[in-house]
Amino acid sequence: DNAIKAFSDIDAYVYKYNQMAQDNYAGEKGVDDETHFGPIAQDLAKNPVTSGTVHRDESGYLTVDTRQLALTNTAMISQLARKIEELEERLGGR
Repeated sequence: DNAIKAFSDIDAYVYKYNQMAQDNYAGEKGVDDETHFGPIAQDLAKNPVTSGTVHRDESGYLTVDTRQLALTNTAMISQLARKIEELEERLGGR
């Protein structure tokens, strides 16, 4: 339940990469001039559940290891699915 609480504290944003990011990483690491929706590295780094998915690159920028984040997301989805099943059973469903 602590992991679920920590995961629920992650916000989602609508954002574009700033010019400095575009200049340094154009076409790499998912950086482009398009609008994106999702969490930001700074928030993931501060969260105990997702902090291991964020690293500083050779230029000092925070980057998200999306493969590791996908594994973390899968684990959390699994935990939430078990929680839903448990609640459904308590409510007399299934």
